[in-house]
Amino acid sequence: MNFSSINYYVSSFGLYVFCIGVQFLFTPNFSYCQANQYSVCFDGINDFISVPNSPTLTFGENSFTFELWFKKDLTSHPHQTNLITNYKVVTVPFVGVFIGGTTEPYTGKLSFHYRTIINQEYQLKSTVRVDDGVWHHVAAVRDVNESKLKLYVDGVLNAELAVANGIVDSGQGIILGGATLNRFMEVKIDQVRVWGKALSSSEVVANMNNCPNPQDPDLLAFWDMEEQQGTTIYDQSIYNNHGLLVNGVARGNDVPYNSCCDGPHALCKSATVEIGNNGQIVISPSLIDAGSSANCGLQSMTVMPNTLSCLNIGVNLVTLNVTDIFSNTDTCDAIVTLKDETPPLVICKNHTSTIDMNGQSVITTSDVYLSGSDNCGTVNLQTVSPNSFDCSDLGANIVTLTVSDNNGNTASCSATVTVQDNIPPTAACLNPTVALDNAGNASISNADVFDAANSSDNCSTPYPVFVTPNTFDCSNIGANTVTLQIIDLHGNTALCTATVTVEDNIAPTVTCKNTSVTLNSQGQASIQPIEVYDSGNDNCGNVNLQSVSPNSFDCSNVAGANTVTLTVNDGNGNTGTCTATVTVNDNIDPTASCKNHTVALDNSGNASITPADVNDGSSDNCGIGNISVSPSSFGCANVGANSVTLTVTDVNGNISTCTATVTVEDNTAPTALCQNFTTDLDSDGNYTLSPSSVDNGSSDACGVTLSVSPNTFDCSNIGANTVTLTATDPSGNTATCTATVTIDAFVTINGITSTAETCAGYGDGTITVKATALGGTLMYSINGGNSYQGSNVFNSVSPGTYSVVVLAQGTGCQEPGSVTVDPGGSGSTWYKDLDGDGYTDGITTTACSSPAGYVASAQPGDCDDNNAAVNPGAAEACNGLDDNCDGIIPVDEQDNDGDGYRVCDGDCNDNDASIHPGATEVCNGIDDDCDGQIDEGATANQVYVGNVIFTNQAAVDAFSQCYYKIQGNLTISGPAVNSLANLSNLQEVTGNVLIQVTSLPNLNGLDALTTIGGSLTIKLNNYGAKLTSLSGLGNLTTIGQNLNISFNFSLSDCCSIDDLLSNAGVGGVTSIHHNASGCQSVADIGNSCGGGSIIILPGNGIAFGETAEQPRMSLFPNPATSEVTILLEGLAVTNDTKVLLYDQFGRLAHTLELAEGQEVATLKIDANELPTGVYQVVLKTSSTQLVERLIIKN
Repeated sequence: MNFSSINYYVSSFGLYVFCIGVQFLFTPNFSYCQANQYSVCFDGINDFISVPNSPTLTFGENSFTFELWFKKDLTSHPHQTNLITNYKVVTVPFVGVFIGGTTEPYTGKLSFHYRTIINQEYQLKSTVRVDDGVWHHVAAVRDVNESKLKLYVDGVLNAELAVANGIVDSGQGIILGGATLNRFMEVKIDQVRVWGKALSSSEVVANMNNCPNPQDPDLLAFWDMEEQQGTTIYDQSIYNNHGLLVNGVARGNDVPYNSCCDGPHALCKSATVEIGNNGQIVISPSLIDAGSSANCGLQSMTVMPNTLSCLNIGVNLVTLNVTDIFSNTDTCDAIVTLKDETPPLVICKNHTSTIDMNGQSVITTSDVYLSGSDNCGTVNLQTVSPNSFDCSDLGANIVTLTVSDNNGNTASCSATVTVQDNIPPTAACLNPTVALDNAGNASISNADVFDAANSSDNCSTPYPVFVTPNTFDCSNIGANTVTLQIIDLHGNTALCTATVTVEDNIAPTVTCKNTSVTLNSQGQASIQPIEVYDSGNDNCGNVNLQSVSPNSFDCSNVAGANTVTLTVNDGNGNTGTCTATVTVNDNIDPTASCKNHTVALDNSGNASITPADVNDGSSDNCGIGNISVSPSSFGCANVGANSVTLTVTDVNGNISTCTATVTVEDNTAPTALCQNFTTDLDSDGNYTLSPSSVDNGSSDACGVTLSVSPNTFDCSNIGANTVTLTATDPSGNTATCTATVTIDAFVTINGITSTAETCAGYGDGTITVKATALGGTLMYSINGGNSYQGSNVFNSVSPGTYSVVVLAQGTGCQEPGSVTVDPGGSGSTWYKDLDGDGYTDGITTTACSSPAGYVASAQPGDCDDNNAAVNPGAAEACNGLDDNCDGIIPVDEQDNDGDGYRVCDGDCNDNDASIHPGATEVCNGIDDDCDGQIDEGATANQVYVGNVIFTNQAAVDAFSQCYYKIQGNLTISGPAVNSLANLSNLQEVTGNVLIQVTSLPNLNGLDALTTIGGSLTIKLNNYGAKLTSLSGLGNLTTIGQNLNISFNFSLSDCCSIDDLLSNAGVGGVTSIHHNASGCQSVADIGNSCGGGSIIILPGNGIAFGETAEQPRMSLFPNPATSEVTILLEGLAVTNDTKVLLYDQFGRLAHTLELAEGQEVATLKIDANELPTGVYQVVLKTSSTQLVERLIIKN
């Protein structure tokens, strides 16, 4: 089959490719796991697929499998060519699957080629030819457990070979379809897979015609060749090892098979369920699943809705959603009939009923209903029997209450109804009249006020009991109310009132007294009779003040005597009189009334007011004598609101004042004067303009403030810019003027020169740019700024006109220019033969004359054109060279990196010239001097940018010792951490440091740490050896924020931080508590370590409890499996404080009792049989409620 002729053309429907006369339409379709429709066909000239190297494609000494389909016509070239390999140029080690050329014994056969890092080389070939123009499946397996290579052809184990296990990684990625040693092959390939394990025979057969699970972690790469267009070949596995299609690789629809996953099939059935006592039921997929399936395997089944409640009693439509392992879905609907056959629960209560006025009583269902419940929440009251009573039912009576729920279920209970007669009788009274006797007394009896004819009762005849009061004297003259009580046969009583009238006919006597009165604000005054009444008497003691005349006065009555007459009576029509003298005074201050006033400053900045400006109608009851105001004059200092006082004096010398607000305004605009200004940008390409730079003497009588806009400039403002200067006086009056601010050039091109290419097609012209800048790093571009370089000289430039841009990097400032490179003359093709052995390495050049080392013709295939003894016709010698250019050099004689050392000389990485015995060890994570150690003795010189989290010892040990600084937070958390020795070069952490829940016995390894920019927290390190000492922190001098050391129950040695505390090294709050003796507080550390005085910065606490904390509850670990530690901080825990655990349905799952002052508690998950799920942990005190989310995984 000839792939060398591939034609392309573009139509309105897409890109068509003709590969061996077959037409394919490329349309974008990247849906995974559809039918296998496309393959890749290589033309055997120069196309191949390249996959970059990645950690997942590094096999080491592990098992792996190459698996793919291919179709190859009869072999016609001499060399074997790769289907899949991990090298492009000659390398040690490597691995690959090849198809042999015309050279026996590999002609048309598969070859599994395997070479280890120590030059152990094996080749396993198939026993059958595969260049027969049909599709074949190959699986090449390295099984390290059996130390074998295995070669499967079309699902059958065709050959196997015992080998020594070794590293086969070349570091060059994966190559598909040729390119190794520039050898290419006409072949079609499809469905290429790389596995991180040795596939078994059954797995090879199962994989041949089926899609693998892309989520399988053992599937390191899966290229299904279904992209149809573009240059990217997509890896369908989870590792994203995408490849690149090089030199126009074509696709075709000639494929080995087209069966694949067709998605899941959902199958439903109906179901009937009882809701039960909870009033809710969860529908599991198994309830309605009638045998759903997926030929690629089911991933999950879900039901929507999956929870039914009482609102869903009856027929419900639910949907079963089925998902296969490739996230394909299918659904079906099912009928779920929900029943409620649970009767409600009801409890009765006894009731007391009272006979009404008509001797009747009626009760309702609610009178005897105490409580009830139902699984669906509704209890309906139906009947109560009997429900009516009369006087014959007085006492206890049994009744029955019946209830129902909304779904027809009923229940009943019994109650006792006690019938009572609590209705009082109806009482009616008579109204008698009685006269006082000579002694001033009188009395009445029950019969005088009891109206028997009009009194009644609902069940019997009432009779009178008493009347009160029943005696009277002079104090009772007139109408008096008395009360009569009656009673029926059941002890119920009633009252009625009657009016008893008492009479008296003796007149009173009276004596007057003089008085004085003050005029009010209206100039008026009046008196009452009591003001001139001195004494009086009557036979019954009643003297009533009746009137005084005259009783009103005004300003005309001031300062004179006025005679008045007082009249009294005894209430029975008898009167008496007397006279008195009334003196009238004016003691009322005038009414001062103010109003606010606004006044404007004159040109000199002064203003004044008169009393009339702020007088708002001041008045006096008898007239105003004088009005004045103070202050009355103002200046610039008084702009705004000013309080003044208005003083008012009346004709009688009374004085009153009020205050007003005088608003002083400055309405005169300032004078704005501008001047032009020229400046350079700062070295960072920016400039901030000060108003004073463009001010030319702006002014205002009351002062002026200046601002300018715009005031910031950058490279975009080079040249003249108009700015506005604004002058603002203290009153907000403004004036503006404009000025021109000239920004001088930041980047200057001083010259651009070019040289023409020496010969047409050489492309060896040059461009040199000379430029200066005020700041930044100069970068140069000759393509209009699309790309830049640091050198001002551009070499290997082809003829043409170039757009030059000089950029001051870091500022954004640039300067354009233009230059032309002239073309050279035309030349001939010359073949490189530097060593003159008649062979060339294939490199040609076009020149006007023969360049040095080039000839007019030469034989191809020279692999070292600097050595005449090395060429395809030379004999192979043991000298570390490929003398005959067959692509094979003895492994241990190679010096691939040219550092003077070979593998046999002890070079541990012959691909890197900086790595060899005797090399200088530097911080790079590599054994540079090949002594078996990494970075030993190297100086830490790197900064780790980002947050660092260690949850196990392996992570700590893997941290590079080349980092002396972490620019971020450091978290060390987990019982698997037991040593920090690998952190011995760490000197600074800019963020927070958290060390919690570890098995560390001490902090040795942090000895170089001097500075923590954030907070340091060390808590709950009670696992494994348990934290007993802070040794390792002796050089720590600065903590930028807070220090918290708590709940390390074995920590007794804190002397390493004694100097830190003594020298005020903590910038925030210090909280040390709940550790062992010696580390309970700052003072405890000072006493235990014999240090000096402890220095705590203002606002810092020195022990637990001395600084108020925000209440906080923490859970460790979370998620949890066996137990949870609950840490309580800043809480007033009392004996009645509880921790409540609620499940996801709001049900109380567990209660944990706390003791007073308790701050740490443990919740045993297994002991309390708590299932997997999400819980709410709730803590309540008298003043605080805290809630945290807890995940339990069993």
